[in-house]
Amino acid sequence: MTRRPLVAAALLAILATPTRTASGDALDSAAIFGPPQPYAIESIKTRYTHLDQRGHGYQSQAGGPPGDEALTVEQPQLEVIARQGEHIVHRLWVPLDVVTGASPDALDAISSASRTTEAGSIEIASTWQATRATAATVHGGFHLEENYRSYDVGGAVTHSFADDNATIAVSLNQVMDWFDGYDIRGNRLDRVGRSATNVNLGLTQLLSPTTVGHLDYGVTLQNGTLGNTWNAVPLASGTLGGELLPAFRQRHAFVGRLAQWLPWKGALHAYYRFYVDDWGLRAHSAEVQLYQRLSAWLWLRLTYRVHQQNGVSFFTTAASPTATRRTADSDLAPFIAQTFGGAVGVDLRMIPRLRQLYADFSYERYVRTNDLQIDVYSAALGVRF
Repeated sequence: MTRRPLVAAALLAILATPTRTASGDALDSAAIFGPPQPYAIESIKTRYTHLDQRGHGYQSQAGGPPGDEALTVEQPQLEVIARQGEHIVHRLWVPLDVVTGASPDALDAISSASRTTEAGSIEIASTWQATRATAATVHGGFHLEENYRSYDVGGAVTHSFADDNATIAVSLNQVMDWFDGYDIRGNRLDRVGRSATNVNLGLTQLLSPTTVGHLDYGVTLQNGTLGNTWNAVPLASGTLGGELLPAFRQRHAFVGRLAQWLPWKGALHAYYRFYVDDWGLRAHSAEVQLYQRLSAWLWLRLTYRVHQQNGVSFFTTAASPTATRRTADSDLAPFIAQTFGGAVGVDLRMIPRLRQLYADFSYERYVRTNDLQIDVYSAALGVRF
């Protein structure tokens, strides 16, 4: 008989033997590890969003050039917030997408003859309040759709200091994508992939009893196949060629936010973002949101956003056949975009029989100068426990 079974049997005997105090009394698991911490659902929220996109872009082959970029998205979502004991909070988020688009259907590349594809994600985040001032969050997720898989993991740490008047936050995120590659005629070539690594550093500061400021810097490094592989590029010869993108992209974003309380039961939120990358893209974004409480149970939000970018250095709609870098993607072109929107919400916590319910409805209109318009409608209903 070898020694390994004897050692295993001895370990099992030790684990099965109750731990005893100095007086000889046995200790149960609760005395060793503490009492069990049950889960408690704090809130459940559902949201339904409808997106309707219209416009044209040279990367699309649907009836072009420029091609039709018509797209509709139906997206139901579920969010569950649960507390585990005193210090741990979990968030489960499940969005589902039903997408109908003219551009990919022109190739039959990702969608069937129905012109519809379905997609879904599962995201789980857990936050541990380690001390009164310090919290740590880990998250992970999975996205699945036709011919496409995506995985993401990440973590963040926040710490408050200066009598809780300031908070610093650091986060790290990693995304891996794996999908089918096609040529511009819709022929499947091979499986391809890409990765994105993102790091963020943020500082939030209480500037006055009614003003909060925030600064944030983020850097993202991407490598692999950085396009969808079937985008077309018009060539100077009058034919179409495939998109040729670099295999690496370094992206930087600088963000500033300001939240100001208004004495008429309102709040003003201002936002600015400067973006730059090594593809030659420079972009400025600014947003203003005005919140107004109309009564104890009714609130209103108005939003305006403007975005301006110069386009990547190799954007073209008449590329040389010998060019080593080329794209006609309208998202990478020079343009100015504006968003107008609003939301209204009700919170019924002051009504005894309905105090657990809250709801909101929002609408946004997005327009940009290179012929793209999007209407987004969203409605949510939630319950607190």
